[in-house]
Amino acid sequence: MKFKTGDRVHVTRINASNVDFFTTLQYANLPGLYQMIDSTDSNYNGSFLWKSNQRDFGPDKKCYYTLATDENKGLRWSDGSSAEGAPVMCDKEDSEEPIIQRTTDTHDPVNKPIHYMLGDIEVKDIIAIVADKYHKGSVAHNVASALEYQMRAPGKNGLEDIKKARKCLDFAIENWE
Repeated sequence: MKFKTGDRVHVTRINASNVDFFTTLQYANLPGLYQMIDSTDSNYNGSFLWKSNQRDFGPDKKCYYTLATDENKGLRWSDGSSAEGAPVMCDKEDSEEPIIQRTTDTHDPVNKPIHYMLGDIEVKDIIAIVADKYHKGSVAHNVASALEYQMRAPGKNGLEDIKKARKCLDFAIENWE
C-alpha cells in the first residue's frame, strides 16, 4: 500500500517492537523515512518511521503501520478527568450501535431549488420584500428579476446571470422615467 505525507496511520510495530498507537505521517528530510506528529502516544512525536517501500517495513520487520480506519474504536470522550477533553482508552468497546441521523430536508428542485436558497432563506421571500417598496408595476418586476438573477448567480449560471440582472436594471431605469 502507498502512503503519503498527511496520512493518519495505525502503528503496530516500531524498532522491531510491537506497539499500538496512531500517528500522522509528516515529510522528513531523510530518504526512506517519515516523521511522526500528533501521535496518540506522545513519546513517539518527532520519531521516524520507515516508508512502506523500504526493506525494514513489514509486519515481521522493524516497522509496520496501516491506514488508520479504526482510530476511534475503543475510545470515548473524557468526562473531564483528562486534560482538555482528550480521548481516553475505554476498558471495553462500546457495544451500542451508532446512531445515524438523516435529515428529512432533502433537495427539492421544484419547491426549494438550492440555487434559490441563501442559507435557510428563500430568494423569493427577499424579492417580495424588495419589490413591495416599488410602486410602479414594471419597475418592481424588473428590480425583482434583477435581484433574483444576482442571488442565484453563484449557484447557477454565474456571469450570465449577472449580465441578465444588469439588463433587468436597465429596463427598470427606462420604465422609471
